[in-house]
Amino acid sequence: MLLVAILLYAGLCALVGYLGRDRSVGFAGYFVLSLLLTPLVMALVLLVGAPRRSA
Repeated sequence: MLLVAILLYAGLCALVGYLGRDRSVGFAGYFVLSLLLTPLVMALVLLVGAPRRSA
């Protein structure tokens, strides 16, 4: 049961990282931050934050 919870948490963190891949911090930044802060917090940051501007 604990392994399932850990895999679910890591999967949610990876999803948040994937959604943040086009942002200024990128996949790795959002993934690590979601591991540290929780995926819910970082998902809210993604919703509020503006996407990276392309030149």
